[in-house]
Amino acid sequence: MYSLAEFNEKVLNSQSWLFVDSAILDVSEFAARHPGGRRLILNALGTDVTAEILG
Repeated sequence: MYSLAEFNEKVLNSQSWLFVDSAILDVSEFAARHPGGRRLILNALGTDVTAEILG
């Protein structure tokens, strides 16, 4: 388990992570295949996207 500070540090050090419903997802491989485009994923790195994913 990571603290928020550790999570943010990992993202700042180039980890492609998103936070979704209490889970950290590594989206480094998925970003290129995302239907909305890679940029959408890159802009969301390090954030909680639960509402966007789960509605």
